[in-house]
Amino acid sequence: MNRLVASVGTETRLFEPDPTFNPLNASDQGWESVMPMGGGFVTIQDWQGKDLPKPIHSRGKDLYSISVFHQLHCLHMLAEEFSNLLEGRTMGGTAMKQATHRRHGSSMEEEMDKDLMMWHIGHCFDYLKSSLTCCADTALEGQKSDTEEPATDGFGARHVCRNFDQVYQWAETHRASDQTGYPHGTA
Repeated sequence: MNRLVASVGTETRLFEPDPTFNPLNASDQGWESVMPMGGGFVTIQDWQGKDLPKPIHSRGKDLYSISVFHQLHCLHMLAEEFSNLLEGRTMGGTAMKQATHRRHGSSMEEEMDKDLMMWHIGHCFDYLKSSLTCCADTALEGQKSDTEEPATDGFGARHVCRNFDQVYQWAETHRASDQTGYPHGTA
């Protein structure tokens, strides 16, 4: 849209189950595999002359987050909180604590504010809904393969996708920092 992020190609991708990201057995290593160095945060020179919102000012830099990596942050945090709920652990897993303390300046050791955690969860649901309706994938999905009951799980359908590897490479090349691991705030 603003022609600042390199144009990336598309590819046809068959959707298949990937247990790496199931919240019951999701590992940080799995999530880290889809997060580039720098956490998807980039710097844009002379942003004032471009059709951009005001940047995130952090650690003396003006930053922007590439949407797909913000979306993955939200999905990671929701998966972690879902896992906490199923395992009987309290809300406020590592992803939630780090994102909340960086965003709001509190210490990770402080008691997590339940209202703030609920705001963050609500934000992520709203943000992911907006992202999905923006992309509006129109692939046609068929019958779920392991049942005769009328149902779909979305797997086995081909989708036209932007080339994620190209976006990932662009984000790493233009990263705002050398932060590794899954980001939970700004770079």
